[in-house]
Parts: sequence; C-alpha cells; structure tokens
Amino acid sequence: MLESCEYILDGTQSVLRNVASLFELSPHSTYCVPSVALNPISLTNADCVHHAFEEIGLIKKSFTFRKINFPKIIFFSELRQAPPLCNILENLLMRKISILFLLFISIRTLSQNNNVDLSNFKLCELTIDDLEMLDSDLKQVKLEEMDLCSDGFVQDGRFENRIGYESKLFPGVIFQKYDSRDNAIAKIHLTREFKGYLPDGNYIEVKILKASDILTKYDSLDSWTSRGCSDYWGIKKDDKLHFYVKIDKNRNPRYPVDQKYYSEQLIQGIDIISDCYSYYEKEKEKSKPLYVVEGKEVNEQFITDLKPEDVDSITVLKDKSAIEKYGEKGKNGVIEIKLKKR
Repeated sequence: MLESCEYILDGTQSVLRNVASLFELSPHSTYCVPSVALNPISLTNADCVHHAFEEIGLIKKSFTFRKINFPKIIFFSELRQAPPLCNILENLLMRKISILFLLFISIRTLSQNNNVDLSNFKLCELTIDDLEMLDSDLKQVKLEEMDLCSDGFVQDGRFENRIGYESKLFPGVIFQKYDSRDNAIAKIHLTREFKGYLPDGNYIEVKILKASDILTKYDSLDSWTSRGCSDYWGIKKDDKLHFYVKIDKNRNPRYPVDQKYYSEQLIQGIDIISDCYSYYEKEKEKSKPLYVVEGKEVNEQFITDLKPEDVDSITVLKDKSAIEKYGEKGKNGVIEIKLKKR
C-alpha cells in the first residue's frame, strides 16, 4: 500500500503547491484548507491526502467524507491505471479553491462599497468550513423561520431549521447548513441589515424594501402564502427566493388578504434556499463514467456485483480517447472490463 500511497501523493502535491502559491502561503506555516471529498472505501487514500497536505505545510482540521460515485473496480486495477483517482481529487480540490476565490471577490466588493454580492455564492458547494477559513469568529446563532410555525413543530427538510451562522464579513447574512451532519450550506437568510446583490443580480436594501417593490420587480410570483400558523405572508419566486411581510394580527379577518395594505409594508426577511439533495443527485449523474463489460454497456449495479477474481483486465479511457471511441456517452470517461474465460 505504501507504493500506492506515494503515487497518490505525487498526484495531489502538485495541486496543493498551486494552492499555496495562489494564496501566497508559506510552506513552513500551518493553515486550514478546503474539505476534500472522497469515497471512504479506502482509508489509505485519505491518509495519502493527509500526508500530501503535511508535505507542503497545509494541515486540515478534519476530513469530510461525502459520497461520490467512485467505481470500486478501479481499485482492482494495476498502479499504472490509478490516475483517475488523482484526477478526481485534483478536480474536487480545485473546485473548492474556485469557491473560495469567489468568496474573496465578494469580500473585496463589500470592502469597497459596503455591498454584499451573493451572485458568487454557490449553495450546496459552499460549506461552513469555507467560511471559517475566512472568518475564525464565525458564530452560531438561533433564528426565526419565517415560513414555519412559531411553535417549532413543523420542519423543512431542505436545511437545518432555526440554527445558522453569522460572519462579520457578510453583514445581514445568516448561513444555514443542509443538515446537522453535512456542513454544506443549503440556505441563506437575509436580515433587514442586508444591503447588496441577490443571486439573480438584483440590488436591494432590505430595510427600505417594500412588498410592492418585489411584486413590481419579479414575474410569476406565488404571493401572499402562509402555513396558517406562520406570523408572515410569503412572496415566493420558484420556491427558491422567499420574501416575508409581517402579518398584522389586529387586522381582521385575515382572509381575503388585504393586498393593498400589505403591498406597502416592509419586507422583514428573505430566504434563499437550494434543494441540496436534488443537486447532489444531479451532480452524481453528471460524473458517472460509462461501464463496458465484454463489449456491452452495463449499469453501476452490475459493476458492484462483480467479483474481483472474475476480472481479467481493466482499461480506463478518458477525455479524447473515450469520446472518439464511444461518442458523447464517453465524456465522463469509460471503464472497459474483460472477464476471465471459464
């Protein structure tokens, strides 16, 4: 296993050195770096990555194992067929670096004109770990879920309810995780202190924003929605962008909604929500390679059921060679497997 470990080190160290160079980090100091996601079917690979970080002085706090579809069959291959693993690790790490780079752009924009630019934030990719790298004083806070019942009985499964994280670098923004076990950010709540750009590029200042401004700015809105037990009317755009107006309990009856009155009321908060479960499923489908066994295309379950002792040889095709042979179906790589003759 040591030989394999050294091989993976070679595949990751070059990327990590580029990371150190990009952020002008000293190779003799200790830093925290973005999470590296890899399949935990081989802890040896995790150890290799950790050693690679140590080699250039970048020490992670902990490894976050997030499932990615990495074909088990590759582990049966010879060492010279190992590069797909290195490529996966490099792509994942560079993806995280791009997220951090966009965050730096947002911070620079804020420092120049006091506006927060959310157009660079990628929900389900951005993590709490990423924010902690930028702000060591990131604080956990409790918050009101404006779309849910105030008694806390009803839950929204798309994010961790009523718990968020605040950073002095992003005033008026509260970040919420996908769930208690996953540090990916699935929701952003904007308070009345927020001033800046929404993910769609629209500029707002929440403290002076009225419901009528939203009704004028956007088409195809689902307006004046409420669960009945909520203290707010909701104005929703595609179930991803939610604006909230406080319900005046002294105005009776509640229904029909007095739209003329509530249209002139101030927005009290905004939710930006992403369905990370669906996002992960789509990403997983995008990255799946094509499996070919004895010249026939097979699904992943067929590969999982294969016994190592039945495999005679494995050929890994990628990039141009995969597309030339298999067309568009080979764009994510192709794993060709020949079985032993019985």
